[in-house]
Amino acid sequence: MIDKEKEWVDPIVAEVRNVRDALAKKFNYDISAYFQHLRGKEAEYEAQGFKFADLPTKRVETKKTGTHQ
Repeated sequence: MIDKEKEWVDPIVAEVRNVRDALAKKFNYDISAYFQHLRGKEAEYEAQGFKFADLPTKRVETKKTGTHQ
């Protein structure tokens, strides 16, 4: 059994999780509200002259497994 008090915690992972939780709380855990905010920020930065990469969608081939076709 692992002693929880002696368990090593990666400080970078802990910081990322804290930031993620703070963002989630800010938008009341509503992913749609968060993405709407991001789209607004993107439009704001584009209006200031920033450019964003428009990358093509990368298709991933699915492998057929089993007997199902």
